Amino acid sequence: FEDEHAFTFDNVVAAGEARGLLIAQRRLGPFFSITARFADAPDPTSEEALAGEATGYVLGAPLRVLRFDQLRVYNSRLRGRTGGARSIFGVGGLLGAAALPLAAEADCTKGELLAINDVEWYRDRLVKYYGRLGFEAVKEVEGGMDDLADMLIFGGAGTKMEASMATLMRVGHGIVTRQKSATGGGGAADK
Repeated sequence: FEDEHAFTFDNVVAAGEARGLLIAQRRLGPFFSITARFADAPDPTSEEALAGEATGYVLGAPLRVLRFDQLRVYNSRLRGRTGGARSIFGVGGLLGAAALPLAAEADCTKGELLAINDVEWYRDRLVKYYGRLGFEAVKEVEGGMDDLADMLIFGGAGTKMEASMATLMRVGHGIVTRQKSATGGGGAADK
C-alpha cells in the first residue's frame, strides 16, 4: 500500500476520542478484538457503554490476509445521542480502520469478510455498506460442497467480499482523517 495512506492505531484512537469514543484493542496471537465505547458513559466499562466491536484475525505469510469475523455496531445505543459518535458508518468505519495497522504490520495484501445471509434484505444492506468501505463481492457462499472451506472459515452462508490492502488503507485513512477533524479534533492522520 502507499505510504501516503499509512496510519497507526494511535491515529484511530485519536479520531475516536474526537468523536467521544474510547477505542481499545486486544490481541492473542493472530486474533484481535477491537471495541468502541462511549467516553461520556457513567461507566465506560459497562455493556451499555459499548458502541461497537470488531473481531477477526491477521494471517501473515504465506496467506497475507486480514479476515473480519464480526463487525457489530449497536445502533440502538447510538440513537438519541447529541454529540460525538451518532452514526453506524462512523463507528463501524473506525472499528474497521483500527484493524488495518495490524494487517499492514503482517504485510497482508488483502482483507476478507462475509456479509452474512441471515435475512436477505439485511445482507444486501451489509454488501452495500462494506462496498462503501472498499470491499467487492467475489462469491456467494450458499452451503454447497464447493463452499465448505468458506463456510468453515466464516461460519455461515452469505456474500464473500474482498478488498486489497491498498484500497482498505486509502479508505481507512480517509475515515480516520474525517472522523478526527469532524469535531475539530485535528487534521490528517499523522504518519
